[in-house]
Amino acid sequence: MIKNIYNRSIKIAGHKNSKKFLGFISFIESFIFPIPPDVFIIPMTIAKKNEWKKNSFNSNNWICVRCLFRIFNRIYFF
Repeated sequence: MIKNIYNRSIKIAGHKNSKKFLGFISFIESFIFPIPPDVFIIPMTIAKKNEWKKNSFNSNNWICVRCLFRIFNRIYFF
C-alpha cells in the first residue's frame, strides 16, 4: 500500500504542471492551509533529480511574492 502511494506521488511530481502547482502551493501556503511546500519539493526532487535547484528557486520566489503581497495588503487595508 505504501509503495503504491509512493509510486503515485512520484508520478504526479514528474508531471509537466507540477512546477505550477508548487508555485501555487508556495503562494497560498499561509493563507489557506499550513502545509509547507517542502512536502511537495521532496517528491519532485526524487522524480527529477537534476531539477532540484529550479524547484527550490521556484518555491522561494513564490514565497517572496506572497510576503510582498501580505506587506502591501497590510499597508493598504490597515
